[in-house]
Amino acid sequence: MKASIEDARDTHLATANWKMVSGAADAQLKMESPLLPFQALTSSINYRNERSLLEGSFIVETPAKIFKTFAAIRGDNMRNIEGNLKIETPFEILRFADIDASFNNELNRMIDASVSMRTSRPSLRDISVSFKSRMNPGSVDLSLDSRLPSYPAIGVNYVCKHNEDLSSISPRITVSVGESKYVGYGQMMMIPGSYAISAG
Repeated sequence: MKASIEDARDTHLATANWKMVSGAADAQLKMESPLLPFQALTSSINYRNERSLLEGSFIVETPAKIFKTFAAIRGDNMRNIEGNLKIETPFEILRFADIDASFNNELNRMIDASVSMRTSRPSLRDISVSFKSRMNPGSVDLSLDSRLPSYPAIGVNYVCKHNEDLSSISPRITVSVGESKYVGYGQMMMIPGSYAISAG
């Protein structure tokens, strides 16, 4: 679709395009007019929905500035999914942002999750958080790691070993802050008529 208005001095033009097929859509709008502070403006939207993939983008552009967003989600089901978000702007408060996230769950025995973010903001320039869980016969292993700007990396690891009837349990926790490491552990044993607990 195209429309134009002309007078003795100026021409004003607007063009719109729209396309949609199964699982996809594309749209674009373009305007040119001396009445606009930036003379010309182009915006576009794209969308895709295919098996295991959902993504879309939105762009607004002038001769001098551009604003972009892109988002995507991939995964066969909610047990295995990852996503990405990208933003680019002309604004000084946030020039760009890039966010990635993922989650994987293998029958609750192996779980991995992570989120990372990079932005132009000094306070948010590089952030990441990850979590891991391992459940095996006789042991549990949990880990949490994080990285924040201006702070040392932090990691927490918890391991607990036990026998089948839980009469013997040995937990251990390790906390890392930068180059420093702190460890705590314990042991609990239960037998008919008595029990013993130790920690360190």
